[in-house]
Amino acid sequence: MRAYKEVGMVICFHSAPRRAGLTLVELLVALAIAVIVTTIAVPSFRWLILDARLSTAVNGLVHDLALARSNAVTRGRSVVLCPSADGVRCLATPEWHRGWIVFVDSNRDRDRDPEESRLRVHGPLAHGISAISSRA
Repeated sequence: MRAYKEVGMVICFHSAPRRAGLTLVELLVALAIAVIVTTIAVPSFRWLILDARLSTAVNGLVHDLALARSNAVTRGRSVVLCPSADGVRCLATPEWHRGWIVFVDSNRDRDRDPEESRLRVHGPLAHGISAISSRA
């Protein structure tokens, strides 16, 4: 604020007040643009997330296959990878999405006994991913 003094009076010049913030119209336009961009982008992210879950599941199975092979060669013993829901026993059904175990099969019966050591236990796959083989 600038003030000039004359004889008997003071003249004040006020600068125009500065605008702070957004108007309602600007806010609605920005919100509409955000909704449009989100509507377009969200389906793409959904497929990206599903693809990442599937890749993780496949990589886990491939890793455990390599682990079983490596241990079989190193130990010179039979190593089994089988589907398992509880991480202790092999399933009779080929439902790999429920999880699996890798263990040293000392008696070669392809079923885990309590004294046979587990090398790896893999839990269930992410929701929405199923893996079923033609043979257990």
